[in-house]
Amino acid sequence: MFKKNDRYLKIARIVNTVLLFVNICACIIAGGICIYLAFRSKLWLFLLYAVLWIFFGTIISWIVWLFVRLYLSHLYDVKMIRNKLYEIDNSDLQIFTKGYEPFETLWDRKSFRLKIMLKNGHFDQETYQEKIDELLK
Repeated sequence: MFKKNDRYLKIARIVNTVLLFVNICACIIAGGICIYLAFRSKLWLFLLYAVLWIFFGTIISWIVWLFVRLYLSHLYDVKMIRNKLYEIDNSDLQIFTKGYEPFETLWDRKSFRLKIMLKNGHFDQETYQEKIDELLK
């Protein structure tokens, strides 16, 4: 059940990127047609249309792409949380987690916090070692 949902997230991400490029190309082509009509018919209002198509069309396409990408990232987060609750492996979602290394165990999380506290000077090396020994018990 969950692996099918992973595939849909990946496909939605790819389709979003493809639609961005299609929209940008369509805006540039529409702007080019307006430039051609402006020079052919000597109606310079078409140059304004060309600028609107090329400049604002591409910006709006990019903003829509950005919001869809943000929405997909929220869906991905919900998916990851649900998978963690049901103890399902998230290896099928690797495309979304490049560069992200989650803590594997509670030990990793607590030892990481202790290292940060030692580094920031909250306690000395001896206290750090005592706390690590407490965690190991």
